[in-house]
Amino acid sequence: MPNVTPEIPVDETSIIAYYNPVEEFDLDNWHPEYITDHDNVNEHEVYDNGILITDWDNKRYDIRIKSDGWVTAYLDDTVDEDGGVGPWDVVEIEAGSTPSDFAIRNDVATVCNEIHSDVDIDSDEVYMYDFLNEAENITVIATSISVTGGGSSQDAQETYTVTEGTELELVYGDGDSETNLTSGPSSDIEPDDGIITDDIEFDTEYEIEASGWTDGEVHVTTYVVFFWS
Repeated sequence: MPNVTPEIPVDETSIIAYYNPVEEFDLDNWHPEYITDHDNVNEHEVYDNGILITDWDNKRYDIRIKSDGWVTAYLDDTVDEDGGVGPWDVVEIEAGSTPSDFAIRNDVATVCNEIHSDVDIDSDEVYMYDFLNEAENITVIATSISVTGGGSSQDAQETYTVTEGTELELVYGDGDSETNLTSGPSSDIEPDDGIITDDIEFDTEYEIEASGWTDGEVHVTTYVVFFWS
């Protein structure tokens, strides 16, 4: 009996990122095993029809690479006490910057590009879907700061507007305890409030603010994640 890659456990999965370079580039050859020597591959399993990376750079999601070309990274649907899947597991963000992209989508692009020299895709070409909230389009707006000791203080802001007619499936806010997610000029939504969909008004400018004061070194971030279909 063939030893094939496991099916994606859809009932236990939240966000996935996927791409098929064999179909998109009309490739004649495709060797999933070529990725196993990559520095980010810490643990993997070999199957007759592909590879399953169970530890890619210590990320929480697995990456399945099949011999038919499908490359799929998938995150489980573990829910925290506030009712939201931890978006920090899929966001690529460094201190002092807004997120450059989704880490989970970046990693799928990296795998595709590394396996075959004729493949050269950007992360925004990788598809995403959220099974937990049945949403295809996922947007992250975030801000981040890094504060270093000596009694220093820093802050950073990002603004965003949700346009009228957008069908919100879920709006999830999270961040460090030293951050604030501000909604308009007069009300505050604490980042650990979790699901805040009902608090969002259309065509209203919102501000995400990260701030911190420390005598040591601390990385402070805050962000809001939109899921919509």
